Amino acid sequence: MCDGKKACSCGQDMLKECGCHTQRTSKFLMPAILILLAKGQSYGYHLRDDMKKQELQDGVPDQAAIYRLLRQMELNGTVKSQWATKSSGPARRSYQITPKGRKLLSAWAQSIEERRERLGRLLAAYREVTSSPSRKAAVREK
Repeated sequence: MCDGKKACSCGQDMLKECGCHTQRTSKFLMPAILILLAKGQSYGYHLRDDMKKQELQDGVPDQAAIYRLLRQMELNGTVKSQWATKSSGPARRSYQITPKGRKLLSAWAQSIEERRERLGRLLAAYREVTSSPSRKAAVREK
């Protein structure tokens, strides 16, 4: 995977779009939010920090993307929010998962598990090909 530098770890110049670095965990922002909210209610800013601490995303997720997704999730009923006011400081919106959100999280977990199994088969096939005697002989000939 890409390490954020000009050259990808696959040896290709990232500008040539090798493809191995395009499958980022940012596509999993929604299940990451749902997982964190399943642990308890939280604020958008804290969700970002928790994702970073638990390494649920590649790098640090964009705060604006988190808030846009939280608004979308609230509209579709998977999270709900309320304004939390303290004696000092501005009011903040606190988010929590709904029963519909828990059901969606379960569906995400099943989908991720299925993807993990397919990736495992892909890696096993890769290892088989790269460890076969004919492949080893081809590597030695180079």
